[in-house]
Amino acid sequence: MLPGPLRLPSREFRSGKYRAIPTPYFLLKSKGNQREQNRIGVVAGPAVHKNATKRNFWKRQAKMTLLTLRSTGNDFLVIISPKANTLTKAQFREKLLAAAARASGLLT
Repeated sequence: MLPGPLRLPSREFRSGKYRAIPTPYFLLKSKGNQREQNRIGVVAGPAVHKNATKRNFWKRQAKMTLLTLRSTGNDFLVIISPKANTLTKAQFREKLLAAAARASGLLT
């Protein structure tokens, strides 16, 4: 579980001010948050996998990958697609880091 200051509140999920980076495996939304730390939110619905443990696995992978980023004061929201199940853990992390780098470039 993420510490409180690093969690993106669910009311922020509905904000329409995000810039989206779509991939076949997830949708990464990002925006600035006027804070020193990045905040992270991850959504993996039942369509991703029937088993909750598998959905939680993908959520943990996304959170731990985004925690490795330098704190730039951004909010990141990852919406995982069912196609993520075709990736290995390393491939998922690689694609998420690449999308986060693109998102950071768009924000500056």
